[in-house]
Amino acid sequence: MSTEAHLAAILWQHCAAKHCCCVRTVLPTGADIWRIATALRAPPESFLRLVPAPSSHGFALDHAQPLVYPALARRALSSRSAQCVFLLQFGDQASRCGIHSLRPLPCQSFPAVGVAGQIEVDAAPGCTCRSWSVAEIDREAVSALLQQEAGERERYHEVMRAWNTAVALTKRRYTFSNVCQYLLEVYEAAR
Repeated sequence: MSTEAHLAAILWQHCAAKHCCCVRTVLPTGADIWRIATALRAPPESFLRLVPAPSSHGFALDHAQPLVYPALARRALSSRSAQCVFLLQFGDQASRCGIHSLRPLPCQSFPAVGVAGQIEVDAAPGCTCRSWSVAEIDREAVSALLQQEAGERERYHEVMRAWNTAVALTKRRYTFSNVCQYLLEVYEAAR
């Protein structure tokens, strides 16, 4: 069974509101960023924003600043809400992902998350169209996605550790564009 064929993916595709795409912070892997940027021929900084790093796995723009992490950017809907930069709104109040086949792995596995080696429904708020159940998740497909995400995230952390070492040695300020260019070059070289 393909990773896209599980019931949760089908149910998510048929949700018109996609409220989860308006409230969740999506942290793509380095491979997700490279894949999206390459396919769209768009610089990563055009679809990413910086958020405080959730752990020591972020990257530095200079040696004295706190670590940051890239998240999918959001477009303002109103003064109180914003949606994923890739979410398309249609006149009939329906919404669709504009990069469906390129979605970052956390989006592909939604609403599932891996917790201590177990597959669970993400407890974070977001979905308003339904209450999710673990029974709606294809464990085999989602397990494969979560394992892929873990491997890709570990590779990304290695790449960012090398970046952070260089930043600490040079003691100069870098831009988010510099980091994105470095990331694309590293992932392109690994192809």
